[in-house]
Amino acid sequence: MPLCRAQNKLQIPIMEPDMQNKKRITRYRLLLCLVMQICLFGTASSADYTIDDEYMQNLSAEADKLEYMDEAQKELQESMRTEKQAPAGTTSEQMQTALSSSDNFAHVLSVEYPFSYQLYKNLDNRNKQEVFRTLKTSRKFSAAKRKIIELYKIQIN
Repeated sequence: MPLCRAQNKLQIPIMEPDMQNKKRITRYRLLLCLVMQICLFGTASSADYTIDDEYMQNLSAEADKLEYMDEAQKELQESMRTEKQAPAGTTSEQMQTALSSSDNFAHVLSVEYPFSYQLYKNLDNRNKQEVFRTLKTSRKFSAAKRKIIELYKIQIN
């Protein structure tokens, strides 16, 4: 390798162009091998990712439950306001449909009150029947929604 002299009399080796390219190529090859090893033999197994996915899904489900509960409370408040404003002794078309059967009640809930329906569909059959009986005796959606929220809280605790 040829040497050159600097002003302070230190000798600095000068690499030939071929030698510089060979070192650069060697570095890239080493880097490529390292990247391939990481990709092929990663430290985390697919089971680790499955656990993380399950954990995230559970967290998401819990957040959804809280959101449904909050929104169902808002639907309840809205129903109470609407029922106060309605003339006494009148029955809406929705109420008539809901009173005809528990399946129709579930359908009206799903269309008109989606957040209350999300809680309702998670109730067991006995509790669903209790909600329907509450609707039939009170003839108020607010009473049925209040019962849904109450039973749902009991069921999840």
